[in-house]
Amino acid sequence: MNHNILKFAASKSIEDIAADWLVKMDGDFALNEVERKEFTVWINSHPSHRQEFLSLAQIWDDAPVEQIHQMLSAHKTTEQTQTSTWRQRMLKPAYALCSVFFVMAMFLGFSDDKTNEYLTNGIYITNIGQQQQYQLDDGSSIFLNTDSRVQVEYNDQTRNVWLIYGEAHFDVAKNPNKPFRVYAAGGRVQAVGTAFNVRLTDKLLDVLVTEGRIALSAAIEEFVVTPFTLPKTESDASRMNTILSEVGTLDAGQRVELNAIFEGPGDLKRVASNIETLSESELARRQSWRSGTLVFDGQSMSDFVNEVSRFTHATFVINDPQVANIKVGGRYKIDKLDQVLIALEETFNIHVSQLSNSKYLLSKKEESKP
Repeated sequence: MNHNILKFAASKSIEDIAADWLVKMDGDFALNEVERKEFTVWINSHPSHRQEFLSLAQIWDDAPVEQIHQMLSAHKTTEQTQTSTWRQRMLKPAYALCSVFFVMAMFLGFSDDKTNEYLTNGIYITNIGQQQQYQLDDGSSIFLNTDSRVQVEYNDQTRNVWLIYGEAHFDVAKNPNKPFRVYAAGGRVQAVGTAFNVRLTDKLLDVLVTEGRIALSAAIEEFVVTPFTLPKTESDASRMNTILSEVGTLDAGQRVELNAIFEGPGDLKRVASNIETLSESELARRQSWRSGTLVFDGQSMSDFVNEVSRFTHATFVINDPQVANIKVGGRYKIDKLDQVLIALEETFNIHVSQLSNSKYLLSKKEESKP
């Protein structure tokens, strides 16, 4: 068995991300609306982001232009670099002055022209293997699980959040005059001050309340899903609200699954009847990912490897039903899943063979002959 079969996607450093933004802003085209929002979220999500960006901007002022481009991206062509060299020789004093104003204007444009309440509007994304918590300016927080994307879109009447894909836990600051609504495919979760978890897959929407109470609504008509690359707006929320019907309320410790696309009008009672109340241990197990741990308590090997795949680029094939139905228990660190599979191979007598770069076959080991 290859002991290094699972590796997390390497996340970019703060310096790399700051450099990417500088290169993009120095391009031929201005940032579009989506990019402006993404930059706003990133630059204000942590003081180190602002510090690193300003530090690189200062280097941008002082160093020769062609060295900056090589250092930050090296994506410009030789011809462009030569042009920049000529411009640097002729216009460096003016360039340095302009770039200082560029940074000042940018912070005015991305930070000071909005009220604090809407400063954290924008798109938040995690890659495979990443988890990240974001604090919103109204006091609410979002904890994104692996491979997830949300858009925060507050306005004067409501606090709208869109779970585009993946999973997120929401801890909502109380404000009875401005409801907090999470839209996810064909469902909507509304809370005033509470905490809950939403997971969206291709077919199902899973809602779990960890504190307080939420009101759950589901679409009762088919609707056109807009591409996730397009930003959501208040008009999108208004359209969704016209086809939503309330399923019921969920209290702390309760969860339910519903169709991710839409439920027929006659199915809402069925969904409401499927609301289940979890034990304290099961509630903790389902939320263990927030502390960087996966907990299993008798789940099948098939469910286990499906969960592993969420946090890695690896996929697994199990052709033997006996292997698929092996019960798995224990606590496993998310960032040490390769070691977990080694332990499972030794504990459950499973042989792991590599089919391709990231595809693996799980099968029972052949019993050694005496």
